[in-house]
Amino acid sequence: MPKTKTSPSDLTIHVDLSFEALMALFKEIGEGVTKQLDAGTVEERSAAEVETREAVMRTLTEGEQAQIVERRDQIVEMLFAIEERAKRIRRTVQNAEKLARRYESFGKNLEQSVFLGMLNANIEVIEGELHRFKLYKAPNKLEIIDESTIPEEFFVTPEPVRKLDEDKLRAALNEQIPCPNADFLTHSTECPVCHGAKFTYREVPGAYIERDRKRLDVK
Repeated sequence: MPKTKTSPSDLTIHVDLSFEALMALFKEIGEGVTKQLDAGTVEERSAAEVETREAVMRTLTEGEQAQIVERRDQIVEMLFAIEERAKRIRRTVQNAEKLARRYESFGKNLEQSVFLGMLNANIEVIEGELHRFKLYKAPNKLEIIDESTIPEEFFVTPEPVRKLDEDKLRAALNEQIPCPNADFLTHSTECPVCHGAKFTYREVPGAYIERDRKRLDVK
């Protein structure tokens, strides 16, 4: 399809007709193009293309010479107007998407502020008459600090596929080891190793399990 040469300005209507007036003036052509776009079958589209082509050629070549010249200019101006409208709609969509992302970020930041505030204040539930914020326990999460320092036993072999076996690593990090300070008669939350749990967890270089996580539910 040949490329349409567009007007150097955003939109200049030289024929003293609005876009709507131009579309109404060439209604038959517009209806033919619409049929092409909405055709449900190849046959319907082919018939619509023939109908449109014939209508266009009648407009551009038939009638009094002065009218033919005028209509030719009007068709070009209509093409310019259509192209500019498409650009404006695309800009509107882009701006709307940018605004939507900003609102999404605003909401996430506000929710995060509520979440952190409740955590810091050790508040589990904040209720209104209709809605409430509530903290729930979230599943433990495997965190990779530096994969290059994780022992080879936690990688899938043989080479050249070197893939981290996260299930094996997670199982190792969840392995319980008796607290070295454990005097089970006097042990308390003041223990710097296990904080009263009487056991600690195996450590693996380059990774750890994030425990006692919370999530915020908003209803």
